Amino acid sequence: PATGFGSTVDLGRTALTPVALEWQSGKGRLVLTAVIENMTGETQVAIFGGPPHPPQLILNGAAQEPPEVVLLRDDAPLQQLQPRMSEDIALIWPVPPDWQAGQVQVDFAKQAFKLKDNLYGQSSWLGFAPAARLTAIPETRP
Repeated sequence: PATGFGSTVDLGRTALTPVALEWQSGKGRLVLTAVIENMTGETQVAIFGGPPHPPQLILNGAAQEPPEVVLLRDDAPLQQLQPRMSEDIALIWPVPPDWQAGQVQVDFAKQAFKLKDNLYGQSSWLGFAPAARLTAIPETRP
């Protein structure tokens, strides 16, 4: 399903709300700012699931490397999220030098939770499924 800025995307363990997308031409990177919240009752170090499934940037039909995720308040890497506390973050993707600014796509995946799995009969996080797609033209910043 399509999503937009200001719409919350359920990623399983967390909920992410995209705020803005900018092309920082001088630094050669795309930056998606967002608000993220831990939806579980415990501190999460697997913010985008396990194995990690961070939002994926698609440029000209090709998937890019995973983003660097930093806290906006101090530019420190996002390493954990406390329960029910939202954080303002930036997802930063370096882009190829020959990339021409234009429409981009960011795909989000949701990790499924099962209260009683079939193998051990206990709760666990399982596989991933597509959750949403953001298609936008980034604002250009020097």
